[in-house]
Amino acid sequence: MSLSDLVTVERTQVDRSIYHKNLMPVVYVIGDVAGAKESPVYAILEMRKKIEAISLPGDITLPVLRPHPI
Repeated sequence: MSLSDLVTVERTQVDRSIYHKNLMPVVYVIGDVAGAKESPVYAILEMRKKIEAISLPGDITLPVLRPHPI
């Protein structure tokens, strides 16, 4: 018995998940670090410079959250 005898394939669109933190919508960006800069600290510092260089229209800003120093 083939699988096509048991199921009907149907293409549909699925709603995207909307994540929230403190009742505000958020987007999580996740990455893996490997190669010359394997320490996450170096990658985070490099990303911060690139994120701050992004120009957005109007009054839109990208807040960058950083951990508090101990």
